Formats: sequence, structure tokens, C-alpha cells
Amino acid sequence: MRVNCSRPVGVITSIEGVYKPELRVRCVLVFYALPDGQRLPRAAIEKEIRQRRHQIGSALAHALQRYVEIKDAPIHGTCPVPEFEEHYAALCNLLRAFGAVAAKPEEWAESIITVWEKALVDSEPEEEDLEHPLGRLFFPLLGDTVEDSSFRKENVTRNGKQGTLFVTECGQLLTMLQKQSPRDWHLPKSPQGLSRRLHSARFSAFEIWDAESAPDLQLLRRTARSRPIGFFFANDG
Repeated sequence: MRVNCSRPVGVITSIEGVYKPELRVRCVLVFYALPDGQRLPRAAIEKEIRQRRHQIGSALAHALQRYVEIKDAPIHGTCPVPEFEEHYAALCNLLRAFGAVAAKPEEWAESIITVWEKALVDSEPEEEDLEHPLGRLFFPLLGDTVEDSSFRKENVTRNGKQGTLFVTECGQLLTMLQKQSPRDWHLPKSPQGLSRRLHSARFSAFEIWDAESAPDLQLLRRTARSRPIGFFFANDG
């Protein structure tokens, strides 16, 4: 839908909502640059596009036909995005199919795929928006006694890791985050939204535990009225 002067630039279907970490893992930043800074002659290219428009349009069918023939072929090398291996394989084979239809040499597609892989592997992860607000809540409490009844602090050892576990619930946590930063528009609007956001995010300073990820911890077991969530800070973090 079009509202006022803004226009949608894309349509995304999602089961649980597209939160920033989920959206980020589905996007790849691509830098475009002209070779040696030289500009191509635009008029001649546009003229040729008009003359050969019929060939360009029908080429898509030939490329898709070739893709169907090779789509089950194994990927060369490893997939740099394991959670989207099927999508990555499809893109690679689409590029190979286009190269075959366009009579490109075989190494043409493979050289581009090598650049894709390097860009995905070398990309630096962006910090989650909630990392700093949560750190402001928990870091001051690591060396002090917790007097706030909204938190429970325990020293735990799990999977060979020793550290501090803070246990709370998303409703109480959201209230504290809102008091800390009342104008922070990055904060979810409901405890359920915060829970989904926490479980889909990747944090560098701590780990998120709950009854499913840490079923052996009594502190995190759910009840009819409580859904505790834990924030684990390793001692060597």
C-alpha cells in the first residue's frame, strides 16, 4: 500500500516477523565500482538494448531451462552462509546457467562466486541494537550484590564454562529497559516481542539461555505463570 509520499521498495513474507538480525543475515552488501574509474559509452549501450530487446527477454527462458538442468549439481567448495545453503546454491547455479547461455567461459561464473564467498566470509558482523542497553543493565551488577527483586543472580558452571547468570522475565526486563532509555525506538513494544528479539539476536558479551537451550538448570524451568530467561556472562568474557 502507498501511504502519503512514501513507497514500498520491497515485499517480504515472514512467519515470525523480520527482526534486524534475521534481515541482516538475508542481506549481502555489494560494492559496485567502474573498472579503472572509466565510464562506459551510455548512448551506444542503450541503443543496442533497444535493438536486441527481444533477445534479452527470451534469454531468461533459456537461462532458467539451463538452471533446471544443473540445479541439483553439488556446490563447489563450502557455503559461507550455512543457514541459507539452499538459497546460496540456487544463486550460484543461476549464475552458471546465465554464463552458459551467454557463452561465457566456465571460469567466468566461478571467479564471481569466489568473490561472493570472500565477501560473505570477510564481512564484519554488525552489533545488535540491544547489546549496549542490556550491557548497561548487567555489567554494573557483575561485581555487586543484586538488590533488585526483578533479577536473580547466580554463579553457575555449565558445559565447562564458569560465569554469572542473571535470571528474569521479559516483562520485567522490558520495563527496566524502558526506564533506562524511555525514548529508545529500538525497543520492542511488548514482552513477547522482546522475547522473540532476544532469541533471534546474536550477542557478543553474553549468551541467552532459557528452558529449551538449558533444560538442566532449575532456575530457567517454566511454570504456569513464569517464563524465565537467563543472561550468562562467562568469567573469561
